[in-house]
Amino acid sequence: MIKKRIGRLRLEIYDSIKELPIERYHQFNIYCLLSTGIGADVEGINKHYADIFQSLEKKDYKRLKTLFQNYYYCLHLIIEHMDLPSLAFACLVKSINERDITDFSEDNLKHISERLTRAAKRQLIFDLFKDLKKKLRTKRRYFFRKSSKVRG
Repeated sequence: MIKKRIGRLRLEIYDSIKELPIERYHQFNIYCLLSTGIGADVEGINKHYADIFQSLEKKDYKRLKTLFQNYYYCLHLIIEHMDLPSLAFACLVKSINERDITDFSEDNLKHISERLTRAAKRQLIFDLFKDLKKKLRTKRRYFFRKSSKVRG
């Protein structure tokens, strides 16, 4: 657990897979996957656009359906103002100003994200998110490494 001050907010943030409640860990991973695979920004649109044209050139019509669906979802997320990395980061926040967060519904995660964005520049939150994501992934590899022995 780390303590961080962002503007006037005092945050307590999960930085270990050992402490992070499993339902938050799953939600964190969902937002990370959506951010990586579908996106919710101009970069995501550009990626999907390039993939669509590449598939058209290759005449890979089966893949086009999925690409268009992902493009649609990306546009939908942008219209809905879904900042996926911020929502993923909000999953890691245990408390704000010593008040534990118990409601981690999507609406409340949006509220937390907006509150953090008002307190600091988005880039600061995004950089902190990237560091925590990397730390959690490193620790996940430690906990879930493959064993050379098969037990049965």
